[in-house]
Amino acid sequence: MAALFVLVSSVIALVVAVTPLAGVAQMGGSGAALPPCHFQLGFATLQALIPAAVGDCLDDEAYSANGDSLQHTSNGLLVWRKSDNFTAFTDGYYTWVNGPTGLQVRLNNTRFVWEANPAGLPVVASGITGIEGLVTLGPTTPVCRVGVPCSRPISAPIAITDAAGRAIITVISGADGHFRMDLPPGVYTLTPLPLQSGSVYPHPVPTTAAVTAGVYTSVAVTYDTGLR
Repeated sequence: MAALFVLVSSVIALVVAVTPLAGVAQMGGSGAALPPCHFQLGFATLQALIPAAVGDCLDDEAYSANGDSLQHTSNGLLVWRKSDNFTAFTDGYYTWVNGPTGLQVRLNNTRFVWEANPAGLPVVASGITGIEGLVTLGPTTPVCRVGVPCSRPISAPIAITDAAGRAIITVISGADGHFRMDLPPGVYTLTPLPLQSGSVYPHPVPTTAAVTAGVYTSVAVTYDTGLR
């Protein structure tokens, strides 16, 4: 009888050991917890455009009573609006909208002229306020001469953050070095991202720009080659 009790106890212990407990996340083959949620379709597109702003998903996309689709993230809320068929993300202060001319950002208490606006919020026009600039790499020679170009334009990713350090967007300059981005009025820091991982040079040089309503602020963004 004692032997039977030992055998039954061993079987119970084995079953408990291999059966996941309710409420405990199951683990993948690498030992990491399986992802509880994911981005898809328009939300995946928007998250790929502004990953630092959106953050990680907290749940899966779901429809609300008014027909809008919502998904909570670690930094805010993704929304597909049935009223105008646009996908947006808000962190409570800014709203990024993937609209008719691509991704644009505005303050949360305003609307673009092409957005549905049932609450009658202040409307901001596109294409009149923001930052435009030129990204260059230099010096290109140890000794710069008068009348001879000592830098050259390049295509490079530029991370834009606001005065509070919030990630706004990363823009990529064209082959001619130029870029342009609509932004709400405010003070922004433009940080060139490293061109080569782990390399000291070219050294990105951050710059600050103040944006006022109705004006595109011109900025010069540089990478220092270290040639002297």
